[in-house]
Amino acid sequence: MNAPYVLYGVPWRHNSAGVNAIHRLVHELNERGQRAYTINPGNPAWNEPLLKWVGGFDGLRREGCEPIAIYDTIVHDNPFGARRIARWVLLQPGGLGEPHYIVQPNEVTFTWHRDFIDAPLLRVPLLETDLFVVDPAVERTHDSVYHGKGRTATATIPSPIDTSGMVTMTAAWPPTREGVAALMQETRTFYTYDSVTQVAQEALLCGCEVVLLPENVPVTLDDVAAWHGENDFAAMLDEFIRVTQTMP
Repeated sequence: MNAPYVLYGVPWRHNSAGVNAIHRLVHELNERGQRAYTINPGNPAWNEPLLKWVGGFDGLRREGCEPIAIYDTIVHDNPFGARRIARWVLLQPGGLGEPHYIVQPNEVTFTWHRDFIDAPLLRVPLLETDLFVVDPAVERTHDSVYHGKGRTATATIPSPIDTSGMVTMTAAWPPTREGVAALMQETRTFYTYDSVTQVAQEALLCGCEVVLLPENVPVTLDDVAAWHGENDFAAMLDEFIRVTQTMP
């Protein structure tokens, strides 16, 4: 029997692509026939069995197999005390002010993009292409701005665009995915200070012009596709399973 996976991550929430990604990985592993768990509540629409306490990791050990801990970029050290670790780098290490981790001998590393770290790629499908669409019946009435992970850029490089009168999207608003789509369908130009955010793709799917600040350069779906490069999710997941299940 294959070793189970346990995600050490925050509860699922709709407004973080990184949080969505780590929980989606648990779902996809279960859908592939693996056993994968999370210690914090997941997306109720996904296949994410919940271990009700951190000690559940040791409970799996008592079944006679050594679980594989899944840690993302911001998890420091080894909170499970796991002997086998799969580390997933979802953004530039240190980009959120977290301590830089040191790869351990009992650890394998995967990355969303090799700009972040030189490691095998692992991506999961996140874009809701049924929700983020052009709605020709909706009038575009305003421009919008999003600071995201690039919020510190505004303090060091002045923007050539005055965004003070724009509708500001934040991590907490709009409070639903449907609200985010509605905002983008009403937006003419979507300005973002975050160069590695799924929000830009969602805005493009809704028909917005997207501009990266403070550089003031347009972003297109072709740009996004070129940055991501290869995107064979099934093959990536197969490789993740193969590598993690053959760890000593």
